[in-house]
Amino acid sequence: MTTHLLARAEQVCDSIALINKGKILRAGKVSDIKAELKSQALEDVYFSVTGENYE
Repeated sequence: MTTHLLARAEQVCDSIALINKGKILRAGKVSDIKAELKSQALEDVYFSVTGENYE
């Protein structure tokens, strides 16, 4: 499955890969990735690893 809707991916996937500009930034179990970055939401994880803003 590919999606830009990270909340939806979190609902249906056990493992994910966060990709930005063709590079895999993080891959693994959703729970492990969120725990590693001390985050409650994948959106926050994505912005943290890409250095991008919500805006």
